[in-house]
Order: sequence, then structure tokens, then C-alpha cells
Amino acid sequence: MRRLMLISVLALTACGKPEEPMPPSRPADAVIDVRRPMDAAGLDPAWSLKIRGLQFTLDRPGQPQIVATAPGAVIQSGKASWDAATVDGHSLKVSLYSSICSDGVSEVRYSYSAEVTLPDGSLLAGCGALAAPRAAVKPQVTAKR
Repeated sequence: MRRLMLISVLALTACGKPEEPMPPSRPADAVIDVRRPMDAAGLDPAWSLKIRGLQFTLDRPGQPQIVATAPGAVIQSGKASWDAATVDGHSLKVSLYSSICSDGVSEVRYSYSAEVTLPDGSLLAGCGALAAPRAAVKPQVTAKR
């Protein structure tokens, strides 16, 4: 009888018990597609950046606009960065990180964290995302008289 119980317990342990689910594997770091237009922005101080190919346009209230061009992007796992130059030869460094970001004011979540190092060395931090598609312009139809 003991032998039968032991065999039953072993059989239930081996066959009847569902396996514990495996923890999900860590997803591979995302690669940022730098071929698409992107926008970034931050608060305190307020700033916005348009990334269009290899051209960058930085706007800040009360400050002159900074336009810079980069020779290309450095793509790493979960990060894209550019060393851009302004027309007067100053450096503007831009980095996007593949990590969810919040501006701290709204409940909107952005796809990227963003950092911009200004020509004077100061750092701007914020969030970034793919640029919103421009609304299609509908042609105006005028009636012929």
C-alpha cells in the first residue's frame, strides 16, 4: 500500500502539476530609426527640437533659433546621437534614448528620452517622439462661373 501511494505521489508530481511559467525574457534594446522625422521638447527651460534627416532646428523662448547639421548619426543599441555643427562652427550634440519618457506635466508618454548639449555646454533634457504627420492639405475647389 505504501509503495502504491509513493508511486501515485511521484506520478502526480511528474505529470499532474502544471509547470511554473517562465519569466518573460528581456526584450532586445530597440533600434531608433533615424530616417524618420522626429521632434523633442522639454520644460524648465522650455525648448523644442525638430530633427529632419541630418538637420536640427532648436527653438527656445527669448533665444535665437539654432540650426545645425550633422554628417550622420551614431547608432547604438537603444541610442542614437549626433554631433552637429551650426553655421558659425559651434557644436550641438543631440542624443535620443529608447526609453519611455514623461514630460512631468501631462499623462502623455513619449517613445524616447532626449538630451541636447548646447554650444555653451549646458544640457537640455526632455522627451522625443516621431514627428506627427502633417495633415494633408485639401485643394480648394472653386466653382466656375
